[in-house]
Amino acid sequence: MCLRAITEIFGGALGLFLIVVLGVVVLMVIGVLIFDLIMVILAVITWIVVYVLCNPLFWILLLITLVVLILAQKNN
Repeated sequence: MCLRAITEIFGGALGLFLIVVLGVVVLMVIGVLIFDLIMVILAVITWIVVYVLCNPLFWILLLITLVVLILAQKNN
């Protein structure tokens, strides 16, 4: 119904052309927004992983935890 109204207002071929162009632009914008969202999520995940793995405090706490667990296992 909307397609018919637009084609009658603008004329057959011009109205259809405008609808197609508008549809393509909308799909492009949606695609770019989805791509940007995926890139932001990947950047945040990468930042968290690098921040944790490059932090010496993380490795020290991990080693202390492992040593405590190994010693607790040997005492039992």
